[in-house]
Order: sequence, then C-alpha cells, then structure tokens
Amino acid sequence: MTTTHINRTLLLSSILILSALIFSACPDGGRFPTTMPPQYSSYRPIIADRSYLDSIAYRGPKKITNAGKIYKYGSMLLINEPGKGYHVIDNSVLEQPKNIGYLAVYGTNDCVIRDNILYCDNSRDLLMINIEDLAAPKISGRLRDVFPKLVAPDNLPIAPENEPKNAPANTVIVGWTR
Repeated sequence: MTTTHINRTLLLSSILILSALIFSACPDGGRFPTTMPPQYSSYRPIIADRSYLDSIAYRGPKKITNAGKIYKYGSMLLINEPGKGYHVIDNSVLEQPKNIGYLAVYGTNDCVIRDNILYCDNSRDLLMINIEDLAAPKISGRLRDVFPKLVAPDNLPIAPENEPKNAPANTVIVGWTR
C-alpha cells in the first residue's frame, strides 16, 4: 500500500465517523426540520388616525429633548424633533440663538424648504406647509402614500395580529414600540 492510498483511506474513514457523530447528535435521528417556525418582529406598530396627521399647529417654545436634523430658513433655524415637529430658533444674533416656537407636525423626520413652502414627510404622506408667516402656518397641499410603509426596526415581519389589514380603518403606522 502506498502512502497516498493510506492517506485517502484515513480521510474517508474520518469523514464517515465525523458524519455519523454529527447526525447522531441531531434531533429526530438526523432528520432536519422541513420548515422553520416563523420569526416575527418584537416591535409593535404605533397606529395613528389619519385625521391626527392632518392637523399642524404652531405653539410656544418647548424644550428640545431629541434633536434631529437642522434646517436654515432665513435667519431662523428649524430643528427637527423626530416624529413630532420642528423647534423654531431665531438665529439673527448668532451669539444668542433664541427658541421662539414649535411647529407640531406629527410623523415628520425630514424636510426641505423652498419658496416659503416646507415640504416634509408626514408618516407616509408628503405635506406642503406655507411658512411665509411661521406663526401662522397653513397646509397648502398633501400627496398621500408617497413614502413606503414603515417597517419594524429589526426588519422582521410583523405578527399577523399587528398587520395593517387588522388595524382600524383610516389609520397609518407612525412608529414602533417594544
């Protein structure tokens, strides 16, 4: 017998013994399950009625608790409070910015300002707000369902009982909670 033949025999014997050990340790005598149980997201959707999304309001200043993106509008800064609205900061005196108001826009995370119109997401909708007078904003347009549905942060499918088809009519997912 040659060394090559002995090495091949040892290798094949090792593979057979290793396979037998692996399959004997498997549940069901080495048979693998044909289907895996579905794994659903641990997040639950936060649902809002669309009528709630249709309202915007300008209020007095409030404390910034979760600053998002910052936008410049003339001498003003708009600081996004993700999912809730925009803090209005008078930045005309750079050394002394002053929090002067809050524009409540539920479900917003991003915006663009052009020609006195604030274009912002409003959950799944694109909302256009005339902010020529920031203290008296007016909705000037809405495009429904422009943005994709919000997915759970872990990107897993949501449990059947939490699917939008099981939600009350005229509602939309605006966030997620555990």
